[in-house]
Amino acid sequence: MLEMGDELEKAEFALQARRYDLAIQLMRKELIAHPENAVAFYTIARAYMLKRIHYAAFDAICESLRLDPNVSNSHMLYGQILRDLGIFDKAEHEFLTSLSLNPANHHAHYLYAHFLLHKKKKIAKAREHISIALAMDASNAKYHEVMGGVLAAEGKLDEADKEYLRALSLDPDDYVVLNNYGVHLLNKKNRPAEAFEFFRQAMLRNPNDPRFENNLLLAVKSKHKFVSLFLLNSFYLRRHRFLTITIIVAIIAVTTGLIEVGLFLPLMASNWALTLLTLCLGLLGIVYISLVNPIFNLLVKRGWLK
Repeated sequence: MLEMGDELEKAEFALQARRYDLAIQLMRKELIAHPENAVAFYTIARAYMLKRIHYAAFDAICESLRLDPNVSNSHMLYGQILRDLGIFDKAEHEFLTSLSLNPANHHAHYLYAHFLLHKKKKIAKAREHISIALAMDASNAKYHEVMGGVLAAEGKLDEADKEYLRALSLDPDDYVVLNNYGVHLLNKKNRPAEAFEFFRQAMLRNPNDPRFENNLLLAVKSKHKFVSLFLLNSFYLRRHRFLTITIIVAIIAVTTGLIEVGLFLPLMASNWALTLLTLCLGLLGIVYISLVNPIFNLLVKRGWLK
């Protein structure tokens, strides 16, 4: 592998400053002089992944691995790209290859633990790898954040709180940790008012991520009891999933039964009040589905609902 020159060092600074296009431009310039520089392709892949242009990242990392297949970090990055593309089995293979090349790569242990926790739901194995990462580097906020996720998945919510707060004590400006702790407070602890503040802080630090804005809107709407009664959002549905499914199944079963015995249409024809009520409810449902969520989003964005 070639040593990093001035252009590669500048690209690293550009990545840290989130100037991803500049990093790509610098690496293209480097490749003109050194067309088989595996590090340049690796850096381009990192930039495209951060831009969420995953197929371009895929092409770049494949070229880097073709030129130098024995680099742990390259296989680790390839695993991340495959994970984001939804190719989970191959992603896991790449994470394991990365660790086989360098078992002391604590960042690879962290990424593999994150993958196991969120994509494979293998909680015990995720705990094993994040524990290894923390043993090697206990000062990394993201490692504590993943341990918090593992503890939450195990039902140890108070211990999970401590890990998230420890992560934030190490890096108060990490917007990913801020967002994920907000998700924990909203989904696991049912504390939307507190979650709102963490989503707000995450959004202030990275306003270009739509996930943070969506979570912020969800927290605002969830913390208002009046809104929760009328707004169909994912948090409300998760809390009432069994009831929601039961009602839907019951309505389908009753309607199907009436149709099968030939009573549905005669019943509608003979009872105009029922027909009118049914039409009104159907129209109300269409209006509800189409307009309620956007209206509340507008109220939140304008600051009229806090």
